[in-house]
Amino acid sequence: MTLTLGACSGSDDDTSGGDTSNDRTADAVDEQAEDTIDDQTADDEQTDVSAVESTEGGAATADDADASVDPGPVDVPTVAQIKECGATDYPCSWEDADTEVFDHSFALGEAARDAYVDGASLLEVAEQLATDDRIVSVLVNDDAVTYRVAGGLPMWILGDGAAGERGAPAPAPEWVGPAPESRPRDVVGDDPESKRALVISPYQYDFGEFDEGAEVAALYGGARGYEGNVDYYANTDTTQEMSGGDQFRNWDQYDVVHVSTHGVQQCDDSGCTTILLTGTEFSSQEILFGDDGGSTVVFTRHGNSQGISDSFMNRNYPGGLPDTVVVLSACETGRGADLTNSFGDGVVFSWTEPVLSDFARASSLALHRTLVETGSTTERAHDVVAGAGLASYEEEVPPETPTEPGTTLVLGSDGQFHELGSAELGGSEATGDGDGPVVEVLDQPDTPDTPDDQGETITVTLVRRGGGGEDLRVREVAWIDHPQDGGEMQPGDEVRVDIRDDADYLPVALRVEGLDPGTEGDTTLRLEVDGVEVDSWSASEGTPTGRWGEWLIEDDVRLLNRIDEDDEVAMKLTIDLPEGGQSVDEVEPVKLTCLTGIWRLRSQEFLDEIIRVAGQGQDITMTHRSGEYRVTLRDDGTYTGRRDQWQFASGTAQGTIVTTIDSTDPGSWSSSGDQLTISDPGSPATVRIQLEVGGQLQDLPLGMGSQTVGSDAISGTGTFTCEENVLTTTYDGITATFDFVGPAQ
Repeated sequence: MTLTLGACSGSDDDTSGGDTSNDRTADAVDEQAEDTIDDQTADDEQTDVSAVESTEGGAATADDADASVDPGPVDVPTVAQIKECGATDYPCSWEDADTEVFDHSFALGEAARDAYVDGASLLEVAEQLATDDRIVSVLVNDDAVTYRVAGGLPMWILGDGAAGERGAPAPAPEWVGPAPESRPRDVVGDDPESKRALVISPYQYDFGEFDEGAEVAALYGGARGYEGNVDYYANTDTTQEMSGGDQFRNWDQYDVVHVSTHGVQQCDDSGCTTILLTGTEFSSQEILFGDDGGSTVVFTRHGNSQGISDSFMNRNYPGGLPDTVVVLSACETGRGADLTNSFGDGVVFSWTEPVLSDFARASSLALHRTLVETGSTTERAHDVVAGAGLASYEEEVPPETPTEPGTTLVLGSDGQFHELGSAELGGSEATGDGDGPVVEVLDQPDTPDTPDDQGETITVTLVRRGGGGEDLRVREVAWIDHPQDGGEMQPGDEVRVDIRDDADYLPVALRVEGLDPGTEGDTTLRLEVDGVEVDSWSASEGTPTGRWGEWLIEDDVRLLNRIDEDDEVAMKLTIDLPEGGQSVDEVEPVKLTCLTGIWRLRSQEFLDEIIRVAGQGQDITMTHRSGEYRVTLRDDGTYTGRRDQWQFASGTAQGTIVTTIDSTDPGSWSSSGDQLTISDPGSPATVRIQLEVGGQLQDLPLGMGSQTVGSDAISGTGTFTCEENVLTTTYDGITATFDFVGPAQ
């Protein structure tokens, strides 16, 4: 499966005064909050990100820090400690919490949200929450505040720019499909020719032209195996198609999931806590029950929304989402692994920092196009995006803000907010080695200027985390092509086999895509006919087609059994890929034929055979002059012999006689093994016999011009071979050779 979570902030409804129409980043906390952070950082030996949990059950306020009584050792918990649910006073779902705890948590969130709307900074909002004696943890950074009341789950308050204003969504249909079956990894999905994609844009109205959801849906709508199997939901200015949690469930029934939404993350060196917005307006505690268990409430200036965290994912997907490619195009999801780990053995892409909307859009499209158009692995596609300059950029951090982006503060037992160590990157960076396929990508969007004379710079980077130690591709890269007509083999196609003296041979054209240079020797192609493996090749035995990573094997495969005309078989190509796992292409039925079609007689060779057999000892020659003799063998057993101005000259010592024949001879035919029977009872033919005198043709005297007479045609039972579009028959010792012209009409 493939999963993409896109976008995070930068609403057009942003009221902070900055231009965020092309920005998925959240606004920084206001100047007062930044001054407070800087003052505390100078007195604190620990740096970067943090979280807070009160050991007394009630958090102290910042004003208490002036007390003359020594508070003793300060307890500063980590993010990992704060987010670990399952304890008696920390349920993993709101349906396991008391209603009174939920109501108290909700009331605190509404009051804090109102304070923010009235002008308080996020840090001031966090300090306000910390005064409640039932609060056990508070986290705050420049995007959001997270708080938890004893006995409940965390709730979130997002700053301006982290979420936009929206309308009420409509329910979406729920799809229930078959449980996935086990198959070798490397290509998503269980059916080589039928895969499913889900594309979700809950904030399309907010991201506008920078939301890539519609383009991603269209891309997969034309991709191999996805035709008719792409579901796209979007909340636009005029259409509300999403009902939140409904679209975040059943992802295990899809092979590709792309979500463009708002996301916020708070991290320290112990881990991260991440929230994704579903596009659903919060209405009551019940919206967080049942299948939506593990989700929570997110307060914004524009209303209350449902938020998704790893608790929701772990509840809905206890086994993760194996064989899934996850592209988190959302802000700040690449520094921790809480959400990405919930996808299990999938492959996850994510951004280390807040990312510009147009840059994230261009990066996502380049990534998906590489995966779809070239069949590349996710690792190679990651490098292609880097080579196109779409995997990272530098952005200025103003001097008055913390130099470490995404800094998170935690409330300690001393009533003060502390910084902790920053989170490690949650994946590997793309190499951009320039040795990958070239795909047509959008023009690289403008990136922020990074002056050298002021502030610091951060590098916004798309990172990749590989699940299960193996790589993935979003579609099959094995192809059975038609060996004679070219193009992909389709069910019901006819293939002309070679029927030789020793055995029957099937011509094949087998293709593999998406191979990194140098891996063709580690790639094996295995062909089965009717469930029996008949041959195998290394890709290196083939020929490069000229497209990146594509190799073609053309060969004749000896069949284990003799075939009868129009036998139908099943063909299956299995490719053992160099990174592990397999890709498969299956075609059924394939009709094997040799005799059916239109055949043209090699006239001179046929006349030579007649002289060899019947003209021995006679001073006579026969020479083909013009015209054709064709026979048509149809799959319904009917036969037609046609002589069209078929002319030959018979030379003797007395002179040269030229015979011209026109005829259409209907009949029937059948075959068994190497025996071919043609029943042609003969039919009237127009025959003209002329003398050649001085190079001129003259009709014979006594009215012997053109005559309609009975005429024997090729008929009887004889042996045959059929090889490389050449049919050779032998009747009564005379061999007739025919060249294939085309399919029978």
